[in-house]
Amino acid sequence: MKTRSILLLFLVFFTSLIFAQWTNDPKLNTLIRDTTGDQVLSKLAINQQTGTGYISWFSDMSDLQFDVNMNVIDKDGYLLWGHDGLQVSDNPSMTWVTDYGLMIDDDNCALLTTQDIRTGTSNVFAYRINSDGDFLWGDDGLQLTNNTNFNPSPNIIQDHNGDYIIGWTENYTIFSPTDTVNKSYIRFQKVKKDGTSPWDSAMVVINDTINYMFLNFNFVLKPDNGYYMTFIGIYITDSVMPGQHSYMNIYVQNFDTNGDPLWDHPVSLEPDYHLSDDFYIYGDAYHHQDGGIIILWQSADPWATVKMQHLDQDGNKLCGDWGTKVSNNPDHQQQDFATAYDADNDFVYVFWQDLYYDPYNPTYCSGILGQKFSADGTRLWSDTGSVFSPYICAPDTAQWPGGVATHPEGGAMAIYTVQYLTITGPDTVINNFIYATRADPDGEFEWDQESIVVSDIVSSKGYYVLSEYTNGEWIASWSDSRNDLSSNNVGGIYAQNIIEDGTLGPLFISNPAAINHNELNVYPNPFSFETTITFNLKATNNVSCKLYNNKGSLVKTIPPGLFRRGNNKITVSRDSLPSGVYHILLTTGNSVISKKVIIY
Repeated sequence: MKTRSILLLFLVFFTSLIFAQWTNDPKLNTLIRDTTGDQVLSKLAINQQTGTGYISWFSDMSDLQFDVNMNVIDKDGYLLWGHDGLQVSDNPSMTWVTDYGLMIDDDNCALLTTQDIRTGTSNVFAYRINSDGDFLWGDDGLQLTNNTNFNPSPNIIQDHNGDYIIGWTENYTIFSPTDTVNKSYIRFQKVKKDGTSPWDSAMVVINDTINYMFLNFNFVLKPDNGYYMTFIGIYITDSVMPGQHSYMNIYVQNFDTNGDPLWDHPVSLEPDYHLSDDFYIYGDAYHHQDGGIIILWQSADPWATVKMQHLDQDGNKLCGDWGTKVSNNPDHQQQDFATAYDADNDFVYVFWQDLYYDPYNPTYCSGILGQKFSADGTRLWSDTGSVFSPYICAPDTAQWPGGVATHPEGGAMAIYTVQYLTITGPDTVINNFIYATRADPDGEFEWDQESIVVSDIVSSKGYYVLSEYTNGEWIASWSDSRNDLSSNNVGGIYAQNIIEDGTLGPLFISNPAAINHNELNVYPNPFSFETTITFNLKATNNVSCKLYNNKGSLVKTIPPGLFRRGNNKITVSRDSLPSGVYHILLTTGNSVISKKVIIY
């Protein structure tokens, strides 16, 4: 059964009067959902042109039954499907959740892939949902597997023809590390927008020299509609003792648009198999303009180390056999990393938790460092990286990044958390504060205040996600236990925008990337009945116009339209608006520009 708030039928204007927009108070943030049980693992899929997109999460309403939920959030922080949002699935699930996939396609529809046990065992299902909340592949979604194996963590991409590639791991046997016969396979299927598949069956990735294929894998789309796949191979050897973790290595395989492998064997990122004893390592990957792939991962040689490698389209390593480390400081460990790729300028940004042991305290010290790589693996922010959050040396405190995103003018913005442990009697209470920092292209602080507070309410926070830059801001979301401090890393779902100038809250900025700021005028101003906005476009584009009052509330929307390059005009009527100060926002592409007006 699916439910949707009746507020979905209301105009956005009425929605904005009920549900608060972005706040500038880091002790409040924007509430997405916080009700009975736990809400976890939020994901964002934002339209880069409009700034409006989808936010999804799992909601445990009773007896650890995790339903799948979704809402639409616009660039101003309004929930367009009401506070309850849309229930995508209430089918039976496990008492815990696996990862899942969420993306927004070229028709502005949400694609969500997940697994549940409605058939009695774990099987994969996919949903395609439009911005009106209609289920385009049926209320029960599209079933992609029908077996008794475990099929966790489905992932999805859309190719340049509009088709989808959906992948998952099958028969994940890490729960039985002594099983050397059965293997975990990665399978993937192509699906068209109507829910049909041009392939007779799902493709399978298998290799006789790898005992298992771990559930962490990723697709990287290529311009020719082929794709790279990254995954972790796991090995069982005679040297592995009972209770000891298996050997691992990260692999890359190159596929054509038909799902056929182009390399004889997957390429391993490290020459041998001692990648790490931590099961939660993963590599972020990006397509490179030379046809190859850039990938980053956490290794262990012998300590935790974050590395970068560039493979060309033939699988040759361009950064040496072992890749390039983010830092060459031998006394420090790097882990819990987040990355972003500036494809236009061909730079990779990495932020990580940097650790070293202080023998005088004695305790570990943690800081947030960043590095910028060129495509050939050259470290551009010194050989040890730039410090963006100073080291904290305390046994009850740690910090690590939660997400990184680039800015069109270069550099990157990162969110990170500082975690404090408070021991009260037999209980240990976890408290996290969230911060943001922005680095310029040279690795220096872009903001005068260096870091800003995103959320400093006392609570445990986790499962962070950060959107790409759009319309002058980034959006962060996370799980938050502020309404139940006895619960760690669970609770509700909250979000917060971070404006490019280092502030939070309603977005009133000038960014003349597409609209010529010097040729935007409002006349008459002040006005009593109506006024005319004249503006100049650098190229033909869709333009939307919204009017906000001085408190930041949306009070009027002019239907968006297509305007040609050069001079244009929009007329705004007063209607029943009271006298006062207002802000007109024109939006086109990634450009947002504002003008103050007065109604008398």
